[in-house]
Parts: sequence; C-alpha cells; structure tokens
Amino acid sequence: MTRPLIRRAFTAVAAALSLVSFAAHAQTDQYPSKPIRLIVPVPPGGGSDAIARTVAHQMSQSMKTSIVVDNRPGAGGLIGSEAVAKASPDGYTLLMINNGFVINPSIYKVPFDPVKDFVPVTILASSPNLLVAHPSLPANNVKELIDLAKQKPGTIPVAISGGQMSHLAAALLEQAANIDLQLIPYKGAGVGNNDLVAGNVMLSFGTTPTYLAMIKAGKLKALGLGGTTPIDSLPNVPLINQTLPGFEANTWFGLFAPAGTPKAVVDRLRAEVVAALNAPAVQERMKNDGFVGGSGISTAQFSELIQKEMAKWSAVVKQRNINVN
Repeated sequence: MTRPLIRRAFTAVAAALSLVSFAAHAQTDQYPSKPIRLIVPVPPGGGSDAIARTVAHQMSQSMKTSIVVDNRPGAGGLIGSEAVAKASPDGYTLLMINNGFVINPSIYKVPFDPVKDFVPVTILASSPNLLVAHPSLPANNVKELIDLAKQKPGTIPVAISGGQMSHLAAALLEQAANIDLQLIPYKGAGVGNNDLVAGNVMLSFGTTPTYLAMIKAGKLKALGLGGTTPIDSLPNVPLINQTLPGFEANTWFGLFAPAGTPKAVVDRLRAEVVAALNAPAVQERMKNDGFVGGSGISTAQFSELIQKEMAKWSAVVKQRNINVN
C-alpha cells in the first residue's frame, strides 16, 4: 500500500472514530430522552419496593422523565438481575437490589457476575438487621440469649429464609458467639414471621421496617441491632456489637446499571439519587419506615464495599457450611 493510500486509510478511520465519539457524547448529553425502567426483583408492597418507588418518584421529577418501577420477583433476585445484566448499557434499564445480590454467588450458581456485569451507582438506603424474639423467650438482650443458647445448644428455633440475609445474620451470630441455634428455613420471610408471632419459633433477623409495627404492638421484642449506630425509630435497642465486638449485619439497597454504561450517565444517576435523598419528603418517608437514607457514596466506594461484603459473607457461608439444598 502506498503512503497516500495509508494516509487516506488513517484519515478515514479517525473520521469514523470521531463520529462514534460525537454520537456517544450527544447521546449522553441528551440523557435522559425517554422513560427509564427500574427493575426491582421483589413483589410490590415490600420495603425494597417502597424505597424504589419513593426515590424513583423524586428522581423522575428532577430528571423530567418517567422512571417506571418494574417488579421482577423470583429466584432470590436472579431473574430481575439477569434481565439488567443483558440490557443495553445506555442508562435506561437499571436495577435496585439489596446486598443479597453479592451474597448469592457464594450459595447459588448465578447466570451473571455481580462485579463484571454491572456498574454500582450508589446506595439508596440501608437498614441494620434487627434480632427479634417472641415475648415468651426468657432472654431480653443478646447476652442473655447467648447464655440461654449455651445452656440449651441447638434447641432455640430461629426462622430463616434459606440463603438470604436472615440466614447469614443468624449464622454470623452463631459464629461470633460460639453457639448453636436451631435454624428453620422458610420459603419466605412472611411465613416465618407469622410463625414467630405465633410462638412456633423464637427468633429471627430482618430489616428494622419489617418488625417495627410488631415491636410497638408488643407482639415481638427487640434484642439487638446489627448496625454500628443506634437508630431513631428504636432508640433503646442496644447494638449487638456491644456484646459481640465487630458484629455487623446490615442490609443495603443499591442502584446498579449494566456494565459498559457511560461514566457520564452513571455520574448523572448518582447525582440525581443524592438530590432525591436530600429531599425532605424522601427523608421523612425513610425515617418513618425505619430506613437510613444512603450517603451517596461514589461508584469506587460502592465497588470497594461490594468486594468487602463478598469476602465477608462467602467466609461465613464456607465456615458455617451453608447451603440451600
């Protein structure tokens, strides 16, 4: 090939790349230009769904476009998550899911990689996992529970959802306190909670909003919080780490986009989430529901948290020999 031909070839390639770059920037600058679909892999009406709808409503007002919440329950969040992993990385299909998302690969064979197939945008909300008991249990705090469990190893029944955070938190409690509880798996938290209120099981872990009304009604009692700071809705409930230093079991709810989503779009989404979380109406709703609004951590910080959580919970799964078969 002659030099003039080579120069023309390079010129053509450069022009093509410039057009691609221009089109990408134009697309990003116009974002959003159509409705956004937010997939939430749980049924309507629960805590995750409430967070998604509250934040999405606020964001849709500031972004001047519809954000449609699309509930895709099933398979512990795998169905909805896979749909987002396969979606076009243009910022118009998003996922809001809790940290079961990064626990699942330790327990199940999942059809995607939580790290490679997604971009973590930021955290929308979190809730410390709350250890609750039936009022008849002769223990009113974590220390008394540990003493009771050592007197009667393997006999205190605990409602868990197999492979979910209630299961992992109970396993972490066993490990940290060197006790054995009787873990009883349920297909869903609702059925387990019914048995807990009825006194058929004695303990369970769950997000604070799940149990708040039942505690205030005297149907359950709170033994300890799995977070690192007290919460306004239950100011007199002690932290579990006051008895078991280092214990931490939180549930967070994060926003994710498909891998390859332009950084400018991810940055815009994060900024919109932060603005929504600072809105008084959203803050009031989060507080009333027992959630803590996200702090707007960056993609890099969120990625670091995910790696830390994956290492922590995979170790618990391995050490406690957790499976759902």
